[in-house]
Amino acid sequence: PLRTVHDLFQNVGLDGLAVRARGPRQQDALQIGSANGDTVNVPPGGCVSLGQQRRAAAQAEKPERDRDDAASGALAGEPLNDETRREQRLANEDKAKPAAERSEMGLIEKLKFVLENNFKRVSYTEAIDILKDSKPNKKKKFKYIIEEWGADLQSEHERYLVEKHFKCPVILFDYPAKIKAFYMRLNEDGKTVRAMDILFPGIGEIVGGSQREERLDVLKEKMAELGIEEKELWWYLDTRKFGTCVHSGFGLGFERLVQFVTGMGNIRDVIPFPRTPQSAEF
Repeated sequence: PLRTVHDLFQNVGLDGLAVRARGPRQQDALQIGSANGDTVNVPPGGCVSLGQQRRAAAQAEKPERDRDDAASGALAGEPLNDETRREQRLANEDKAKPAAERSEMGLIEKLKFVLENNFKRVSYTEAIDILKDSKPNKKKKFKYIIEEWGADLQSEHERYLVEKHFKCPVILFDYPAKIKAFYMRLNEDGKTVRAMDILFPGIGEIVGGSQREERLDVLKEKMAELGIEEKELWWYLDTRKFGTCVHSGFGLGFERLVQFVTGMGNIRDVIPFPRTPQSAEF
């Protein structure tokens, strides 16, 4: 029997599947497919998903020589999907995108771009000035033209700042209050909030965060300006009414992270759970 789920899936590659059952009776494991390195060994009493069965069946139709070569490579401990195959898949997906959305960097290059460069801290106001004076904006190459302060930045703008202008990951901060959530703390200028986004090449925003508004009176004023009824968020206001402290929070988009490190072209391909709109009860 398997000791842990991790033992079963520890050899999963970026693009493929290598499952080897590990246990005291591994010789009894059932091998249901081995081709192109996609080997699935299932222990007695184990189960295999329909997707794995389909992949195994599809691989079985390949020429015997290809299967033998792949199987011998897997047994030798070689990567199931080498860098060339990953880069080729990324390039093929990029070809289907509009020219403006294509990335000039390969997958490994993008990963090194983040690992080997310092992150640049830039205010929203400075970023807007850069974008307004940029060539794509002046020549109307951007899908969304930046005309004035207060514009909500799109992925094309974020990628321009990262990939073209600064050539490093970017942290944007002090966004206009009108384009951010009501619970973000208002700065002393009365126009911006203490929010920040971390921008990566290829995808733009990957992390978003802010200091939260701990002042009850300011929070109520912002809700009134946005037409948010206090009775709808009574439970949130209570967290301020009965005492709070200065605090902040951020969120890392897990699917975006998986998309970034694997090079998948569409985020739908890395979301593990079905989405059911209008299903939240509270």
